[in-house]
Amino acid sequence: MDLFTGSPADRGGLLPGDFILTVDGTNIDSGDQLTMIIGGLEAGTTHDFGIMRYGERRRLTVKIGLRDDMDKVAQDKNLWPGMTVVDLTEDIRSQANIPSGVNGVIVGNILSQQAPTAIAGLQPGDVIVSIGDTKIRNMLDYYEALNNSPRGQVVPRPPVFPPLANLTFRSPPAGPSTPCQ
Repeated sequence: MDLFTGSPADRGGLLPGDFILTVDGTNIDSGDQLTMIIGGLEAGTTHDFGIMRYGERRRLTVKIGLRDDMDKVAQDKNLWPGMTVVDLTEDIRSQANIPSGVNGVIVGNILSQQAPTAIAGLQPGDVIVSIGDTKIRNMLDYYEALNNSPRGQVVPRPPVFPPLANLTFRSPPAGPSTPCQ
């Protein structure tokens, strides 16, 4: 799951990588169902979300926000992290000629060319082997490291072995903030 920085989901405590299991006790079976349920909730009301985070079930209370066509939060530059990643499987290693000793996650898709990860130059097929000083072995490591890093500008460090990526995150420069609904 990606989030728009400053969105109601972000302010409600949801993080990239969270998997929404329930909304107000209703089991979520698909992304379409989640979209329909959330779309039917009234702005300004709070709701109970059951999530899976880092392999543990948790509960969050999220206040539903109002979104309009001019929503400044829902711009691609605020999409975090703005890419999908998957664990390195033996099939992926074989297809991409990635040595067996390399651990990490592989970038599957960049969701927007305006997302911070795209601006940093990440591309499908890049393997993320570290975030900051944290070694990445799988998606759990990736999301924990990502969510413990400052949001903002993605700064790739020189790759150890192309197309491997070592990432650091730098907080965005201070500036005027945009109020959110």
